[in-house]
Amino acid sequence: MTKETCKLHPARPSVWHCDHCRHGLCTECVPGSRENHDGNLPRCAICNTELRYLGAANLAEPFWTQAHRLFGYPLQANGLIVLVMMGVVAALLPASFIGLIGLIMLFAFSVHYGLNVIEQVRNGDMTPPSLSEILKQQGEWLFFKQIGVFAVLGAFVYAGMRVSPGLGVLVLLLVLLAAPAATMMLAMTRSVTESVHPVKLAALMIGIGPSYLLLWICLATVGAAPMLVGPLLQEMLPEQVLFPAGMVVSSYFTFVTYAMMGYILYEKQAALGFASNDEFGETLEGRTFLVRKGIADARQLAAVGRHEAALETLVKAINIDQSNAELREFYYRVVSAMDDEEALRRNTNSICDFFVGRQLPYKAAQYCQETRKRFPDFVPAEARTCHLVAERFFEEGRYKDAAQLLMSLHRMAPKYPDMFAVLLLMARIFFEGMNAPEKASALLKQIRTRYPDHPELPKVERLLEVISYRPATA
Repeated sequence: MTKETCKLHPARPSVWHCDHCRHGLCTECVPGSRENHDGNLPRCAICNTELRYLGAANLAEPFWTQAHRLFGYPLQANGLIVLVMMGVVAALLPASFIGLIGLIMLFAFSVHYGLNVIEQVRNGDMTPPSLSEILKQQGEWLFFKQIGVFAVLGAFVYAGMRVSPGLGVLVLLLVLLAAPAATMMLAMTRSVTESVHPVKLAALMIGIGPSYLLLWICLATVGAAPMLVGPLLQEMLPEQVLFPAGMVVSSYFTFVTYAMMGYILYEKQAALGFASNDEFGETLEGRTFLVRKGIADARQLAAVGRHEAALETLVKAINIDQSNAELREFYYRVVSAMDDEEALRRNTNSICDFFVGRQLPYKAAQYCQETRKRFPDFVPAEARTCHLVAERFFEEGRYKDAAQLLMSLHRMAPKYPDMFAVLLLMARIFFEGMNAPEKASALLKQIRTRYPDHPELPKVERLLEVISYRPATA
């Protein structure tokens, strides 16, 4: 089954689906947890319809890649406690009728525990149930229900044999194939009737798809592991501990098979028509959530051409966190997508001032240059911003752009406090960028006359000296 991807991030799987807009969304497009959404499901930013949670349908890794997790599942703290308990109880059972009853009860507990493993894993919880959780459960009689399921399946085989041996063998093969599906159905529904219903079992196997055959092979292989390990235990362990050790090993592999069945349900939940009960999303601090949601909602609104609504959403988020650069940058992107020259010029001034104020002139230069590509006469309105962006242009080798900004700055703010630096930079542009040493020298001499007592006047003298020693151009 092809996994649904996010509408805005095609490389990412969807976690949410809007049935009205008919598109999927990833966790970046729908940030936060149920707590962040006041205990409710989030709503689509475009149509305000409540989103449908896909659970892990698009997030779960394929079954065959999870061997390390599945074989390690029973070895977690809760699982180890249960395995040790199984071994201790097996060691204490007497070789008598009472011991046989105890062994049956131990097997019943194992089945009950395993079915709970399936249910828990299929809901996305890869932590084994605790012993106390299982002991608190009453009235489900899962062991007897499991026996009932196998009895009904055996009755099908018997009925087939009564009709003809050939039909009996065919039914036996089908029953063997459907046995894992029947166990998974029992774990989900707790109903014997549901677990032996041929149509529902077929639907479950078809829903899982080709992976069901792989699961069946894995279950058969892992289920046979205790028989292979048994002879090794006989050689390594004394006879007194052989039975309890065998019980632990057998239980371990049994719980691995249950975890496998649970995980395949977890992975294929979308195809099977349910969503796991795992809590969605990461709970974010209130301000962080509102900012991330603002960006996510604005991105979706802008994608469908609702730029004004996107800007309104971003303004609300900016009012919450005025220092957030990502908000400012995305606001610029939305304005750039609109056919509004005045708005773009105004916003470019705003974002350039923002980054200059945070001592990031290279970012201011980046947005200034983007706007100048569309409107070559654009110049930052604030003198200091214009100066620092021009410096950055000079460093990047954009000498013509830098010169234009400096000349505009000289005209619009002749009393700019740092005019000495502006004129010195202009002289450097003449000399280093435009190969015009005469203009550079003339400007430097004007600076020397205009600012005879400036503390950085030695820079002017040094540059004049360099120009005077420059070899003549052929």
